Amino acid sequence: MTADAVLLAALADCAAALRRLGRPAMIIGGLAVIARGLPRQTVDIDATIWAEGLGVETILPALAAHGFIPRTADAVSFAQEHHVLLLRHEPTARRSN
Repeated sequence: MTADAVLLAALADCAAALRRLGRPAMIIGGLAVIARGLPRQTVDIDATIWAEGLGVETILPALAAHGFIPRTADAVSFAQEHHVLLLRHEPTARRSN
């Protein structure tokens, strides 16, 4: 699988997971810059969701259903403290090299 195909597969799963949450969400960061027509090298996906009133404990299963698993030992505590949820797309994690 090419690097482009790996990124597109992860992006498709990310979009599906965000839709599953049923909240406003968007892709941000390098991919958003590329979508605006500016060349940029990136190998990750950054996204944000409107999560007011939605706990991390609810978000994690929705993302896990699409292959996203935590990159930190205690993802819930880390996310609550830093307001970021660090995840890896397991289905494509080993295919990008």
